[in-house]
Amino acid sequence: MISKMPSRTFVIIGLFLLTLIRPNVAHAYVDPGTGTLLLQMVIAVIAGSLFFLRSVRTKIVLFIKGIFSQSKE
Repeated sequence: MISKMPSRTFVIIGLFLLTLIRPNVAHAYVDPGTGTLLLQMVIAVIAGSLFFLRSVRTKIVLFIKGIFSQSKE
């Protein structure tokens, strides 16, 4: 019985052969602003993550305070 999907071994061998025939040198141009853009993206991700984590922490603290304040009443 012939299956319609290629076997995993066939796919791995095919990908390996594709990596062998690809060109080794890429003559690509990276403009000087690319590094600054990447740095700006990293800083934005870190700052956004900190603000998000702070808001989650605040919500958790308020939830826990709410639980303990209800138990005293």
